[in-house]
Amino acid sequence: MTTANATTADPPQTDDWVAWRARVDERMQHMATKADVADLKVWMLKTMVTTTVTTMIGFGALIVAAIRLLP
Repeated sequence: MTTANATTADPPQTDDWVAWRARVDERMQHMATKADVADLKVWMLKTMVTTTVTTMIGFGALIVAAIRLLP
């Protein structure tokens, strides 16, 4: 039993193949990578924490002002 050696030759570089590859490359430029999604999750978490803390401080300031202004 004989087996042929597998080769990893590139596909033929026809005009159709080049055009197809250009369309694929253009579409892939608009796709988010896993690193992009991870960075977005971190940014969203930081934004949520900052907004929550700022809101809590604002409500606290309103409560303190109301307590001081009430007789």
